[in-house]
Amino acid sequence: MDDKKYYNERINKMEREKYEFNELKRYFLNLFKRLEKECYFQEFFGYTCTDGDVVGKLGEDIEAEIFLKTGIKKAWPLSEYIEFFDDSVFFTIIEFLFDHISEPKNKFYHEWKQCGYHATSFNTNKGHEKFILEMNKLFEGYKEELYITKNGQVSYTAGKGFEELIEKEELTGESESVDSRISYAISTYFRFSSGEKEKKDAVRTLSDVLEYYKKQGLKLDNKDDSDLFQIINGFDIRHHNKEQVSTYNKELWYEWMLYTFLASIRVIQKFNGLV
Repeated sequence: MDDKKYYNERINKMEREKYEFNELKRYFLNLFKRLEKECYFQEFFGYTCTDGDVVGKLGEDIEAEIFLKTGIKKAWPLSEYIEFFDDSVFFTIIEFLFDHISEPKNKFYHEWKQCGYHATSFNTNKGHEKFILEMNKLFEGYKEELYITKNGQVSYTAGKGFEELIEKEELTGESESVDSRISYAISTYFRFSSGEKEKKDAVRTLSDVLEYYKKQGLKLDNKDDSDLFQIINGFDIRHHNKEQVSTYNKELWYEWMLYTFLASIRVIQKFNGLV
């Protein structure tokens, strides 16, 4: 039923407009309240009960815990402060809520004064799955192309046609030298708050992986490999000298480099049976 299209959409008489940031906050608050009512936040945030309030794993002072973990003040109760959130605060709180959601198990209805439902056990992984599903449905209608990753990070989507390259995790078993660096580069580049400095660091990290493979004799064909490292060393990505090109459209070129370097890494890995 959640994916049902109503009559006006089925006959192509209505094209949904993308909603603005304040609308996104409104729709998210409604989602939060629904999940809260369904007990998804009871394990960590606790709940009010007619027999006495139950304290969750975050303790009695939720606002203090949010500040200690995120540096954000005046974030709780959510319904009181959300209208004042800018995008940085809002998306950070979304990530915080992802870390503190769990699917309720063994729910029961407390009838005394119609107190409501309580749960006695929880499943964190199932809670994460639920949150990702709901948030990504919500992001589909937003004006910016965002999604929440399996690790709970609010990120920009990859360019059209590059989704599989970015989202498909292929592990080599070399965590420190390869796998963790690729994961770091991707998550850093697409993180909603990443600027020019962070994107450059992501591109440089992938160039380090290519250098690591080259030192082991694992590389592209000679000309392709030469062209690749001419790009890496010719622009101010890793080393810094006066011969390097530094006056270029970094937003466009960093994106091109990210996809090119990552695709090159995947080719080397597959050609050499590393994945």
